[in-house]
Amino acid sequence: MDVLAEVLPLALLDTLSVSTLAVPLWFLLTPRGLRVRNVLAYLAIVAMGYLLLGCALLAGLSALRDDLRAAVESPVGEGRRRGSRSGAHPDRPLGRAAQA
Repeated sequence: MDVLAEVLPLALLDTLSVSTLAVPLWFLLTPRGLRVRNVLAYLAIVAMGYLLLGCALLAGLSALRDDLRAAVESPVGEGRRRGSRSGAHPDRPLGRAAQA
């Protein structure tokens, strides 16, 4: 359920984009009527765009996976996992601003 709470706002934001509001409205308001071929071509282009974007994100994150894992397993990453707000290592003092 946590994943849904994170993804739902992004999905709602995506539905407000120009491509999902203006282009279908333009298809409906053209004087020559609704042409099924144009709508299907538009939907195919949008689907292909999302597929390519998803593949690019997957490939990029897969390439960074080892670097991200090393960052999380570093002392700073361990401080974050233990609940430290600053991300500093729990055994090391914080900077001057935090000590004041």
